[in-house]
Amino acid sequence: MKKCLKLLAFSLTLLAVSGCSYKVSDRIPKDGIVSRDEVKFPDPKDISRNGPTYPSLENLRKIEAGMSKDEIKSLIDHPHFDEGLYGVIEWDYLFNLKQAAKEEDKICQFKIIFDNKYKARSFFYEPQSCQDLVNTQNFTISNDILFDFAKSTLKQDGVKEINNIISQINSKKAKTIKIVGHTDMIGKESSNLVLSFDRAKSVKDEFTKNGFDETIILFYGVGESEPVKECDKKLKKQELIECLAPNRRVNIIVKN
Repeated sequence: MKKCLKLLAFSLTLLAVSGCSYKVSDRIPKDGIVSRDEVKFPDPKDISRNGPTYPSLENLRKIEAGMSKDEIKSLIDHPHFDEGLYGVIEWDYLFNLKQAAKEEDKICQFKIIFDNKYKARSFFYEPQSCQDLVNTQNFTISNDILFDFAKSTLKQDGVKEINNIISQINSKKAKTIKIVGHTDMIGKESSNLVLSFDRAKSVKDEFTKNGFDETIILFYGVGESEPVKECDKKLKKQELIECLAPNRRVNIIVKN
């Protein structure tokens, strides 16, 4: 009798660990390589947690083919449905990828398919637009940090700031990098356009110095044409300069 009870307890443990051979999709091959049409996503209502989690986009970007389950868990925690941890070849997550308090919720499902050796091989987002969000890195740097007044040569602090951003970008994964220079409305419009272009080029040059392929980098200036803050032109000069500070910037958009 005791032997039977031990066997039963052991069997229940295996079921708990394996998640009863949890599988949503059909006919997953041993190599784990499947197309989007071949996978199915679980109903979000079946999540085993209290709603979606808020993962680090930086950690999501680190996930790649060949990773083990333990490596993935260390980045985005346990799967969110009744998968179990071992003996299963699908993990499903439900994320809220909202990055700022004023943004609308961005609810995304994320699926990982493993091969027969339990190495991650295929990855899918639902809706697909979530993948663009994860694969895009946006940086905005104040010109006041990067450049001296009316100059386009990077200051020492500016070089440090650009290098700090570069350290957050994987040069092997980056497909395109867009660098856009902006100025405020002070001065001639034509001069501001040239200045914004020259500043974007200085930032681009710093990227190429750090080993980025020049062919994937698009850079240009838009002058004062895309302000993010409007200020009263009747303000005293120094007050106007301070008010317009957010408009003096460089945007860097990386598509991975």
